[in-house]
Amino acid sequence: MIVQLVSANSLNGAIRHCYELTVALARQKVPVLLVHKPGAWIARNPFPANVQFLETSFQRTPFELSRIARELRTRGVELIHSHLSSANFFGVLLSRFYGFRSVATCHMTHFQPHWWWNDRVICPSQATATFQRFVNLVPSRRIDVIHYPLNQQRFLPTTDPATVRRSLAVPEDKFLIGVVGEVSHRKAPHILLEALPTLIRAGHKPHVFFAGRVAGDYQQFFMERIRTLNLESAVSTLGLRQDVPDLVNAADCVCLSSTREVTPMALLEAMSLGKPTVATHVGGVAECIRDGVDGFLVKANQPAELAHRLNILAGDPALRRQMGQNAISQIENSFSVNAVIPQILKCYADALGSKRKVA
Repeated sequence: MIVQLVSANSLNGAIRHCYELTVALARQKVPVLLVHKPGAWIARNPFPANVQFLETSFQRTPFELSRIARELRTRGVELIHSHLSSANFFGVLLSRFYGFRSVATCHMTHFQPHWWWNDRVICPSQATATFQRFVNLVPSRRIDVIHYPLNQQRFLPTTDPATVRRSLAVPEDKFLIGVVGEVSHRKAPHILLEALPTLIRAGHKPHVFFAGRVAGDYQQFFMERIRTLNLESAVSTLGLRQDVPDLVNAADCVCLSSTREVTPMALLEAMSLGKPTVATHVGGVAECIRDGVDGFLVKANQPAELAHRLNILAGDPALRRQMGQNAISQIENSFSVNAVIPQILKCYADALGSKRKVA
């Protein structure tokens, strides 16, 4: 049995990845135990019947560690796969003190020395692997670069684009730009806002929707930028939504103006629906988008460059369609469940076969 150890309560890209991975493994008849916080978003979703559940606070106390270790041994667990910081550290302690083999996926790039103690570290991009080698000193021989798997059948629209646009009060003649994910300093949506006046002056009619939670420490700044740039009628801030596939499918393109990323799931999901993307060349983004083929890459914090690329897409529907088709091929060849899950299973086998002595 394999444990998926995940420590976040709410939804983000890492949690979406963990959910899709758990479902994909279970469908391949791999027994999975999902260890999560009480009330976590991930545990409230449908899973195949062979997925089991276990709650923990992730408090790193002898009592909680020994309680979880006993549960894992009772259920025949061989390996722990952890996601996010608290889970990663908790998993390392279970590995070191109770003898379980450990795999951890790096969803963010932080200096955290405990990464060194994992049997295997999965990095969703070469850029992330470089960070782990040179900052957290994880040996190359223990790093696997494996893309996030995307289940295309689980990210499908159910409402036609015209209906979605009507619900947003966005006419068909407007160039609809989609942004999915937390609205925060790291995601830097204000860079996109600063690019919009250039599109308007070029004669296009841009409209942007932001589907995601607005971070509390960013909200005032974000709303002030909208007002200062006179973009109130060109922006829809939607908050968390359950109909993200429908929203993305209605967009003409998807934009990501982040200053820091690993491998953004929202980008992959947009590509799976045949949407051209314009995104900043940060982290592993360049390993998703082939510049000029299925989207455009731009430098971070460069609204003029971002505006230039969006202008090209706004004025060329045929290019948008071609890039969208190329994006679908990229997902199928490099990010589909069929392409990625065998690599993860091999990583698990390598961890279980490592020579480290166990307690």
